[in-house]
Amino acid sequence: MNLNPIVLLPSPIDELARERGLFDQVPATHNNDSVTSFIAEDKITESGKRESHARQVYEGLKRHPDVTNAELAHIIGLEYMQVERRLYDLRIIGRIVRSGTKDCAVKGSLCSTWRITK
Repeated sequence: MNLNPIVLLPSPIDELARERGLFDQVPATHNNDSVTSFIAEDKITESGKRESHARQVYEGLKRHPDVTNAELAHIIGLEYMQVERRLYDLRIIGRIVRSGTKDCAVKGSLCSTWRITK
């Protein structure tokens, strides 16, 4: 697995986020979540980390298509759950799709793989 650092360049996710107010449109919480989840959502969205992490995930998939959540987390240096949450955001807006399954090099079990659509 190639572990070269990813250089973040402007990407389609940047333009989309600005045009649509992406992270105001895609909720990171669910109706039955606790109040602390809603507070955390506001904090990560307003700080810009949510958009930054989405860019890292998108660029990581651009360079490494068909990787699992855990493999991508390892490659880009984010925690597994941070990657999983941003994969959800990117899937909802149609920027990525599930591409299949494979034995994950990190978890050692069968996991879904992802790739960008645009």
